[in-house]
Amino acid sequence: MARKSRRANVVQEKKEELQVFASIITQKQLATAAYARLSVEKENDESIQTQIELLHQYIQDHEEYKLVDTYVDDGYTGTDFDRPEFIRLMDDVRTGKIQAIIVKDLSRFGRNFIETGYYIETIFPCLNVRLISINDEFDSSRAEDRNSMVMPIKNMINEMYAKDASKKRVLSFEMHSQRGDMKIAKSIYGYYVDKEKNQLKVNLETAPIVQAIFRWYQMGKGTGDIVKRLKMLDIMTPFAYKATHEIEMEIPETDRWTGDRIKTILLNQSYIGSTVYGKRKAAKYRNMPEHHTDPSEWIIHENTHEAIVAEPDFEEVQERWEKRSDFMKESFRRGRSRWAGVEDSFPQKVKCMECGTTMTYMRYTNFGQSQGVRKGFYYCKEYDGKPGYCRQKVHEDLLKITVMDQIHHMIKVMCDKKEVLEKMKEGTCEKGELVSLRVKIQNMQYRLMKAEETSATLYENFATGLLDEQEYLALKEHYVQEKEKLTEGINQAQVRKRMVEKSIEEFLEVEKNLEQYLDDRSFNQKLIDELVDKIFVSSKGMIEVRMKCSDVFQKVMEIME
Repeated sequence: MARKSRRANVVQEKKEELQVFASIITQKQLATAAYARLSVEKENDESIQTQIELLHQYIQDHEEYKLVDTYVDDGYTGTDFDRPEFIRLMDDVRTGKIQAIIVKDLSRFGRNFIETGYYIETIFPCLNVRLISINDEFDSSRAEDRNSMVMPIKNMINEMYAKDASKKRVLSFEMHSQRGDMKIAKSIYGYYVDKEKNQLKVNLETAPIVQAIFRWYQMGKGTGDIVKRLKMLDIMTPFAYKATHEIEMEIPETDRWTGDRIKTILLNQSYIGSTVYGKRKAAKYRNMPEHHTDPSEWIIHENTHEAIVAEPDFEEVQERWEKRSDFMKESFRRGRSRWAGVEDSFPQKVKCMECGTTMTYMRYTNFGQSQGVRKGFYYCKEYDGKPGYCRQKVHEDLLKITVMDQIHHMIKVMCDKKEVLEKMKEGTCEKGELVSLRVKIQNMQYRLMKAEETSATLYENFATGLLDEQEYLALKEHYVQEKEKLTEGINQAQVRKRMVEKSIEEFLEVEKNLEQYLDDRSFNQKLIDELVDKIFVSSKGMIEVRMKCSDVFQKVMEIME
């Protein structure tokens, strides 16, 4: 009897061990996102890295969560949900990649009372997504948390705090601006910052360049001519100089001297020793975005540092600039009146394939005909520092024909693919990635069901003596790993399936809007504006049209392969 009792005890212990183990492995882990945010106001001394470490540790300590990705908005206010990483997070939520979101506290998620409440009470329940706030001990999956009065009050306090912090920041800036003791954050071309004295000092390398720009303009040279001279002399741009001598930054290939940069230098009062505050303003607590202010609102402190340009020379340049601006405005007005009805069909869209510059639109009149036909062409006026220009030209009519041909070809291809995609979406098509994913998911679900059935009989076989302990433990481990592998594979395939379905829906939506133009071969400005992103023109006669919906088109082509 004693032997039988010990046998019964061993069996009972094994059974309890298996039940505990099974409960752990069958518990589904939620695909979890860690979201961290730190605003521009720097509410406290906490770093963004501290937040991330806290979130990762919380997920690691809770087995029901599996970290999929970390989303970080550093330097973004919580009153606005238009944050790049938050937008990426919500895209992943909608595709099913993310099932739970962990934040340090609700203020990290957002400080807008209405929008935060809308996400918690409406959006996340509809998407079956949990929002967990660590410090607030809040879990949106719990009805008592969602219905509690505490959360709305906290959200209101968070919003009020954000507005109060923004208001204090604005008032502090205005106070320091009035006193003229604002800390100088960055240098100006022609100067460097003496951090100990908090003062601009003349940069002996770049100050002569600034003086030369002023002299050339006084001599009657326009901004275009000044740009040519600077390029010919191989003078680094203000950004390139700063990136090379002050801060380590990569200089983009598109960085070059432009007329706007010359204008910025010619109109900058810093070069006569004055410091100007308030050229731009922003106040989040008033829902006021950053904007340029009227010169009458500027706060000017004179003689705050050594001048590079004499004040009489600076005033002469301002008078010349104002006269030139008035002349250009009047010329533009007359030109608009004369060329009424002749508009640029591809504004800011035509690029030179050789140098990357936006090509300039030029109008002309064909006087060979009795009435004169008014048309246009595009040319590249980029000067590369060597004799001559890029001299790239293309006629407007050629671009119209080429672009419309490309658009109609794309519409035709999309219409041809419509029937196949609809069948693929309905499940009646026998090929394509969506079909493969469905079959893959069904196969893995069947294998998972069989693995669960087999693993459920292991203990019974062990208890009846069909399996010894070593065989039982080995098979148990095998099926545990098999079920984990299959569960992970099913989750990944389902996420990919939702992404594919979303791509097909986007494609069909675009096709539905464009199908009406299939048989219309005429030029359509509306289609140009909606579909064309960029047009690249080569000196060898090649024209490349880049569509705005090319990514949607490419995704569907890959799905159908």
